[in-house]
Amino acid sequence: RKTTDPVECANSEDESCSCHVDVEREGSNMYWVDFGRYQKFVSEALTKRGLRRLVYCVKAKEKGIKIDSLRLYLSVIWIRNRDKFPFTRLREGTIINHIPNEYYLTKKDYLAGSVLNYWYTAHKLPFEEHFHPNTYNLGLNREYAKFIDHISEPEANEDNLWIIKPTSSSGGKGIKIVDSINRFQTEYLESRRVNSVLSLSNFIAQKYISHPMLLNGKKFDFRVYMLVANTDPLILFYHGGYLRVNIETYDLSDITNSFSHISNIGIQKNHPNFKTEKHNSRMTFADFQQYLLANGLTDDPNYLKTTLEPQLAIKMGMAAKAVESKLTKNNKLFALFGVDFVLQENMRPWLVEFTKTPAAHYDENITFFGEMIDELFSIKFDIMNKFETGDTFEDIPCENFVRIPI
Repeated sequence: RKTTDPVECANSEDESCSCHVDVEREGSNMYWVDFGRYQKFVSEALTKRGLRRLVYCVKAKEKGIKIDSLRLYLSVIWIRNRDKFPFTRLREGTIINHIPNEYYLTKKDYLAGSVLNYWYTAHKLPFEEHFHPNTYNLGLNREYAKFIDHISEPEANEDNLWIIKPTSSSGGKGIKIVDSINRFQTEYLESRRVNSVLSLSNFIAQKYISHPMLLNGKKFDFRVYMLVANTDPLILFYHGGYLRVNIETYDLSDITNSFSHISNIGIQKNHPNFKTEKHNSRMTFADFQQYLLANGLTDDPNYLKTTLEPQLAIKMGMAAKAVESKLTKNNKLFALFGVDFVLQENMRPWLVEFTKTPAAHYDENITFFGEMIDELFSIKFDIMNKFETGDTFEDIPCENFVRIPI
């Protein structure tokens, strides 16, 4: 279903149909949310705050009413895709869950370039403090040549593995691991065969963390969240998440096996045993903490809260600082990102990528999405109130979100 498909006309205590509502007069007490993964959570959070949902109905479409123009009068707009949205026409008092040029975080080539500049010009961080794997934009001749130098070693080497990714896709689509120039050329030509419009400029090569920490012999990654609550000034928050666990055992002897190497649920759900193994494909932070204790990997019962999660928050904050100068400055904007980390076997975290509109799973163990969205709005509304009153932004109450120092 398209996010703006019209529905049958119906009014209720919590909703108003677009065929008859006067949005110029009533819009300040209304919100729009696209159909999709966050509809339930956004509606619950805003309805409890006294806002009514604007619904695009069949009668409105028949009358020639355009939903794009109606949404501009509302208090809150939550949409899945920012493309073609008229950000410059946003009115005072309206907030929206996107930043026009947030692609500086979500496009893998842009993120890598910004982080590289942050490393070497802004802070000159030593290698021990790097937080993003070495990445080359294959569309740039100089970076492509450097990558070819790396991959041209005469023999395959498990310490010289590279993961080839499309710059803009998500869900694990188009990802391949290569260990030689021949394999790289084979995989690239296969990608071209599947999609003839692809060129090298559509891909990055990123150093593969070939010796990750394993969970009962299986690779995993962390999906956590960063809230850009405001861009001017830049205000960031961290929120915990869950582990995504591969279905098959980690095996460096077969780098073509995505079920062993790619932790994305979009890949794992295609495994023939996914239905029976689905309950093992995600793990809560609480269960991971217990795993660390049970296996003697830490003796700190609060290791995640006191050590690991602060590291994740700091690293994602550094990535946001790397692109800060490029983000649109406007207090109407906010954005929630999914952020993926891989732990090296020495428990060093590497920030792999950002994703916009991250998946919200309905899972009996992963149950925090509703409270996360609810608290997100508490934070954003508090910031908007501070703009009106002239208060500083030093004290922004939060419970499960954690302010990221920048």
